[in-house]
Amino acid sequence: AEPFNKECLSSCISRADSKNPEVKKAATETTLAICTNITPFAIKSLLPAIFANLPVEKKWQTRELALKCIPAFSANASRQLGNALPEIVPEVTACMWDTKKQVKAAATEAMKAACDVIGNKDIEHMTDKIITAITKPKEVPEIMHQMAGVTFVQSVESPALAMVVPLLLRGLREKQTATKRQSAVIIDNMSKLVDNPIDAAPFLPLLLPALETNAESIADPEAREVTERGVAQLKRLKGLADKDLSV
Repeated sequence: AEPFNKECLSSCISRADSKNPEVKKAATETTLAICTNITPFAIKSLLPAIFANLPVEKKWQTRELALKCIPAFSANASRQLGNALPEIVPEVTACMWDTKKQVKAAATEAMKAACDVIGNKDIEHMTDKIITAITKPKEVPEIMHQMAGVTFVQSVESPALAMVVPLLLRGLREKQTATKRQSAVIIDNMSKLVDNPIDAAPFLPLLLPALETNAESIADPEAREVTERGVAQLKRLKGLADKDLSV
């Protein structure tokens, strides 16, 4: 049955807006059953079917059910869900701003499930604040201040980066020099603990240009020096990642 799961999932999600209560109930139960019982290594094969049902043009019931698939994966395949976070987080983040409260609630639950599988004890206590920063940008400076005080000791892998990088980008784009500096400090500290440069590769095209821009524009000499150290660390990772990918 595994080869047919993708097609079945797409069909079931699309019936979430059925006017027939029994059809809607069956579609929901079947969708969640597929995601709960799927072979762990097949998760990524289902993501396109889920993401295809998230655009705002879709009915809100369809989008809500698609988002509920993400927490369902964690029951049986938390590690694989963590590995898929670089693809999942941007899609779910966009839905957290939705005007429909049901979609927004489902997106928030999906993001919480994502935070539960990042596997990094250094930032586990910050996950609620990371989620808050997505929908309340005004709180970013304070959250960045708290995160800058975290002592990173555990190896940093792709799931943790997927959760933290959006927050770091916001910090780098804040007006306050102090917040930009704190983002650079976190980037410098975390990048030193990336054991596998390929884990960082998808995020470097996002972080490096923003960090380089700040290194050229920040007036404060100390903050600029901190930012330049972050740039050097990311360039080091980029060189290692490019080397590994060329093998």
